[in-house]
Amino acid sequence: MFSVNKNQRKCLCCPDLTGSDITDPEWESFIPPACATGYATYNYTDIQICLKYVSVPASYPEAAELCEAEGGDLIRLDSQLKHDIMTDYLVPIANGSTIDVWIQGEKYAGGYIFHDGSPFPTDFGTGTFCPVELNSDPNEIRFRAHGSTTFKCWDRAQHHLYSYLCEYYRRFTI
Repeated sequence: MFSVNKNQRKCLCCPDLTGSDITDPEWESFIPPACATGYATYNYTDIQICLKYVSVPASYPEAAELCEAEGGDLIRLDSQLKHDIMTDYLVPIANGSTIDVWIQGEKYAGGYIFHDGSPFPTDFGTGTFCPVELNSDPNEIRFRAHGSTTFKCWDRAQHHLYSYLCEYYRRFTI
């Protein structure tokens, strides 16, 4: 949340999203709206993310477009913490069966990039942070999470149909 005191010309920001910290009537507090219906809320560093699993299979471009239409994107695995959150979210959905879920990413010029063109973190694909299994097929340029209780990142051609995981960050709107 953030709060504004126009008389004192001061602003405060804090990770408390309930709005309970500022009780003085001279302060006006703004709290980001809750995650939309169908989305789960997760704490991620000092912000919150909203996640939604969509079981209806779609190609990678369709999945990315559908997430965008709801104000988000395919989940971006840019840290061990985000991978842990994804795993925590997907394990009950998988319920012991192996699932494949589109995640954000593309093979590009010998590396991997996210939708905004930024490179994957250097520790991606190592250890438990989404171990990567790649094919030599040049058409397999997109990524999916594959697993049931742990998830690896596998490449795949973008026309295949899989479920997908959308995310967006809780943001302030004024």
